Amino acid sequence: MKLRLLALGLFVLVVLDTHAQTLTTGQISGVVVDVTGAVVPKAQFTVLSKDTGVKRTTESNASGYYVVPLLDPGNYTVTVSSAGLQTVSRERVTVEVGHSVLLDFRLEVGTLVEKVTISTEPPVIEPSNPNTTTTLNATQLANTPNPGNDLSYLANLAPGALINTGTTTSQGIGKLEVNGLPTSANNFSNRRPKIIASATSMTVMPGSARITISIGMLIAGALVFNYVITVENIPKALSAALKAYELSPAVFLLAANVLLLILGCFLEGTTILLVIVPVLLPTANALGIDPVHFGVVVVVNIMIGLVTPPYGLLLFMMVKIAEVPLKDLVRDVLPFLWVMIAALALMTYVPEIVLFLPKLMGYKG
Repeated sequence: MKLRLLALGLFVLVVLDTHAQTLTTGQISGVVVDVTGAVVPKAQFTVLSKDTGVKRTTESNASGYYVVPLLDPGNYTVTVSSAGLQTVSRERVTVEVGHSVLLDFRLEVGTLVEKVTISTEPPVIEPSNPNTTTTLNATQLANTPNPGNDLSYLANLAPGALINTGTTTSQGIGKLEVNGLPTSANNFSNRRPKIIASATSMTVMPGSARITISIGMLIAGALVFNYVITVENIPKALSAALKAYELSPAVFLLAANVLLLILGCFLEGTTILLVIVPVLLPTANALGIDPVHFGVVVVVNIMIGLVTPPYGLLLFMMVKIAEVPLKDLVRDVLPFLWVMIAALALMTYVPEIVLFLPKLMGYKG
């Protein structure tokens, strides 16, 4: 249960982080009406960047609504015109990252050559967008006090934001409240990917190294065990023991399953494939057991061995990743382990479950 909750939590965090990283532009939107308050459809809009000179055009829809998305941060001049109405321009329209600037127009009746220029700033409050954004340059960042080098502390500079540094979340950052909303109702995004990557690397790399080393040691131990088995001629002795008994296919498969499940508790899957399977395969062929059927049974046994205590390779990986005690993980895995063993029994004694699809594709056996 803990692993499932952990996986779900990681998935949600990744989705939220991916969404936050895409907010690199802003937009301008609004409604255009005439002096009577009626909407003006098909009004022509021109948005000119004062910083780059790039021009964007659009028109209002049947409801008089228009939107110009994906605008880079900067200053723009917005001009709207419609047949029989005055042409109106608004200058110094500032677009910021993650903001939707609400800019409505009211067009007076006039001739086609009349033009009115409005040089007022757009409203600071955007009722259509709850995002709060603050932009800092390099000098401001360098001169801003930051207790504890907490990246989230910079959010304290946004309008309406308050960070309680005396109380932290489970990630060790101060609780962020914006306009009275609690931490759980807000999402903090820092537009400095290099800093975030550096902080994440300092945390992730040592953990990855520990997991890699522990798995490497486990595989090295399995290889040593493989060497001992080979030197002592255990496969040859096992093969001789199997030949001494006249086993039926059903008994042989039962014995092979029991053997592979036991070895899976102590050996790595590659060792079983390279050392044990060559011993069992000739006997399986002599008893008339289909090689595809036997191969699937062996692979399923090896897969079960990866999650079988005490030395299942996947168990140790999950213990390191989820940071839970081995005994708790084994307790949560056991119900699934019994289901896998039941499925193995079905595949062992009902070969058609395994051979149905190959035979459908033309396999003759």
